[in-house]
Amino acid sequence: MAQQIPVTYRRLNNMKLHLKRLHKMLLRSIPVAIASVVMVLNPLQSADLLASNIGTDVLDTVDAIAKLHQLSPIFTDPSRREGMSLQQRKATEIEARKQLQRVPLELLIPQIEKYSVATERQIRSFENPREFVMRLSDVAMNGIISPPRLEVPAHGPVAFKGDASQSSKIRVFRAPTPRIFAVFDSVAYHDTRVLVKWYQPSSGRILLFKQFEISNASSNYVWIDNSKGHVAGEYRVEIYRVNQSLQLLSSGNYRVET
Repeated sequence: MAQQIPVTYRRLNNMKLHLKRLHKMLLRSIPVAIASVVMVLNPLQSADLLASNIGTDVLDTVDAIAKLHQLSPIFTDPSRREGMSLQQRKATEIEARKQLQRVPLELLIPQIEKYSVATERQIRSFENPREFVMRLSDVAMNGIISPPRLEVPAHGPVAFKGDASQSSKIRVFRAPTPRIFAVFDSVAYHDTRVLVKWYQPSSGRILLFKQFEISNASSNYVWIDNSKGHVAGEYRVEIYRVNQSLQLLSSGNYRVET
């Protein structure tokens, strides 16, 4: 037993060195879509978690993170997607999902909670936390580098307005307004929180991806600041129920023209 202790410490030190080498890379390059699930991992904290997690293959985890780093420019830089076929883009999404599957939940859950996407209590309450995390990654990546896979919402469309109290709906915003409101029907909701994804499919830019508390009312809304105006193009908002399957409740699109 005494002879195994130095080996264990050497293995831990080697593991920390591997993670330190990835530190700047992770801070700089984890893709926006995957960042909603993985975010920036603290390498030393991760090392301690992995060292205490019996049976976890540390080098396998480091390898998965490194491969996610290699994929990240495709998600974050539209120019890196130029010339890629739809098949290549979908293959990139599949590979990112495959590598994310290799990252332990013990590393993923704190980062998910840190960025208000879901709480640890919520995730642990699900029958299959890993299934929720992978569904979350699918929702996050959907529409970022390939056209959105459209689902049928359970409660109809999202309506867009320049003021939450106005009755008319706006399909095209042609001038900056202080805010853009996304209003959705909640008369049949039985939950107090929803997950909102607000993004521009053409560029893959995510404007909003987090949970919000909603009131017990026939409708609810979320909004984003628009005082400086947004880049012209099509935008999409998706409202999800915070359950294991992340059921799509409402969705809708609007355009910005300049």
